[in-house]
Amino acid sequence: SSHQITLIIMCSSPPMNTQTSEMSTRPNAPLKFPAKLYRILKTPEFNDIICWQPHGRSWRVLQQERFEKEVLPAFFRHGRYASFIRQVNGWGFCRIQSGPPFNSH
Repeated sequence: SSHQITLIIMCSSPPMNTQTSEMSTRPNAPLKFPAKLYRILKTPEFNDIICWQPHGRSWRVLQQERFEKEVLPAFFRHGRYASFIRQVNGWGFCRIQSGPPFNSH
């Protein structure tokens, strides 16, 4: 069964390791994680897989299996949901553990 997970952008700080190629300031450098995430969220073809919530302050992965197979490989060098969540956490997205947005970041 697929789990629905909501992530909310509350805290945004660079990852601890600033030596990665994603942190480069070169004009043709790869996109940083938040920019990739934003591109994913603004792609209409993915709205049934991952989308903003109506209030616009959080987003939710609606179909984890499709997210791994269709979205992740198009934007990242991996196709693992667990790796994606590690990146979410590494960028300082805070996990909410109570209230209606339970299990969100």
